[in-house]
Amino acid sequence: MTVVAVAQDTTDPSQTQMPMQGRRGRGQQQSPEQQLAKLTQELGLTSDQQEQILPLLQDQQQKMQELAMDGSLSMDDRRTQVQAIRKDTNSQIEPLLTDDQKTKFEALTTSAHHGGQGGGQGGPPSGASQPQM
Repeated sequence: MTVVAVAQDTTDPSQTQMPMQGRRGRGQQQSPEQQLAKLTQELGLTSDQQEQILPLLQDQQQKMQELAMDGSLSMDDRRTQVQAIRKDTNSQIEPLLTDDQKTKFEALTTSAHHGGQGGGQGGPPSGASQPQM
């Protein structure tokens, strides 16, 4: 077991971002503070915006944790509720943003939840409206 810990400790630091980018969903959730840091970096949030957005992200995390603890839901029901929670949070964040930030935010949320890098779980079914390039 020590070897596994040593192997993890010697991981290339550039790969520490991979769980956030490529593995959405299972076990690798970002904290509200990490989400805020990413939004601040990507959107150039002001300190006032950060103070308003952090509680929204914390509330989202709490709702997601409660949802994860609810063993009575099917995977489809859980997925639907996760999407609803995200949509609700995003709709509360958008009015706090400038027009330029809104455009960037929409691009971020669209790429994060539709098609991402893994293309695995949660994506649209085959043949569903995916852009053809």
